[in-house]
Amino acid sequence: GRAQEVLLILQSAMKSKRLPVIPVYVDGMVSDINMAYMNHPNGLRLPLTKSITKGRNPLYSENVTAVTTKPTRSELLRQSGCAVFVSSSGMLTGGPSVEYAKTLVQDENACIIITGYQDEEAPGRLLQNMMTSIEENRTVTLDGTVLPLRCRIVQVGLSAHSDSSEITSVIDRLSCRRIILVHGDEDAMTALGTALS
Repeated sequence: GRAQEVLLILQSAMKSKRLPVIPVYVDGMVSDINMAYMNHPNGLRLPLTKSITKGRNPLYSENVTAVTTKPTRSELLRQSGCAVFVSSSGMLTGGPSVEYAKTLVQDENACIIITGYQDEEAPGRLLQNMMTSIEENRTVTLDGTVLPLRCRIVQVGLSAHSDSSEITSVIDRLSCRRIILVHGDEDAMTALGTALS
């Protein structure tokens, strides 16, 4: 998944000194998916599979740790210094990411990095739309609370979804007789439906 890719990118950048070594905290379903990868390494790229079968966990290190309790979240948000939080849900619709975002959006020294698709009604899309806003007193509503938006917002393209050619390739191999498209932007689904028909 995308969160695991983010963890590997961060660790690689710190190891090569392109980023300073700072604490990285993993929270929410990201931890659960990390465990699933550890229990089923054969679906991963060969270097990761080899690392896991040798007893190493490539997703964690001495500076990348899992957050296990809600009080820990609050403590981490109060501490000074740099830190990275990799948390679900990526669209800010629920989960620990909302708790982190409610604090971080108000901090002019913070940056929220959006790494994937944001549904039109998702709070993450609202943040994404504000990336280019030059309004003085920007606000954002998270979990029903209106908050001042002072942090930076950045988008990095790390899609966890297949593109239309990848979807078409799978469908061709399956020889499907009937296809029902149920998830995605309406324009994208219409274009894919046309291509498939």
